[in-house]
Amino acid sequence: MKKLMTILVLFAMCGVAMAAGSGTPYDLTMKKDRQGHKIATTHDYTNANGTTALEYTVTFNNKDKQSSTSNYISQLYFTTKNETLQEGEILAVQFMGAEISNHGGDMSKFDVLDYGIYLYDPTTKQHTSEYMSIGANDNYFAIGPNQTFGVYYKNKQGEFITSTENYVANYDGDNHEITIYSETVNGVTTDYPDGKKVITSKRYMCMLEENEFVHPHWEFMLQTTIDNPYYGVNPSEFQGNGSTEVPNTTGQPLPGTLATLLIGSLCASALRKKNQK
Repeated sequence: MKKLMTILVLFAMCGVAMAAGSGTPYDLTMKKDRQGHKIATTHDYTNANGTTALEYTVTFNNKDKQSSTSNYISQLYFTTKNETLQEGEILAVQFMGAEISNHGGDMSKFDVLDYGIYLYDPTTKQHTSEYMSIGANDNYFAIGPNQTFGVYYKNKQGEFITSTENYVANYDGDNHEITIYSETVNGVTTDYPDGKKVITSKRYMCMLEENEFVHPHWEFMLQTTIDNPYYGVNPSEFQGNGSTEVPNTTGQPLPGTLATLLIGSLCASALRKKNQK
């Protein structure tokens, strides 16, 4: 009987490990110096559709107490790869997807009123721009070479939860389906009138308010391209077990010409304004 119980326990443990390890979680590990202290560690940022022009730097992490696998809770910021851009080129950062993950959590205490990015200085550890809403910017953020930024969302209490001051996790147990309306490759755009379904294969990052894994929480995935949006997506359709508000937006990416005209003013405005937290 004891042998049978042992076998059953081992099977159960293997099942949990396989479920938690399915997909490819983001690497939130950190290197250590000679004294054994953790140091900021940079990783390439890819999503379900492959390589992006972003990398992310983990500045803090700890092992998820609720997980028996290699899952972490961390703080991080993103950087545009300098070698990706030619002189004068601008990188467009977009949200490929975003949603609230419920999984039985108390939704009466949780909601996402807004989300987007903010420019960030890793040396001073300070915001260098206001919060730039996905709605106000039509899901189009023009970022220069070697520029760093964080991701944020605004919760039901009006608090700004950020990737540099709050927490990001790499544990994500759901597949995510996103509708693609257009796709640009090498300057050639293909339209999909009826939409094109893409499964993101668990390539979301989880945003948490606390230094432990909790439900419900907010999840996101980014996409980048040079000068013009690469994927035509509709942020108003981003959802999940809950819903995510997209204030003041038509839900469609800006046309390339209009977006190009706005790049200069967006960057100048973002750099002039200091974030008020």
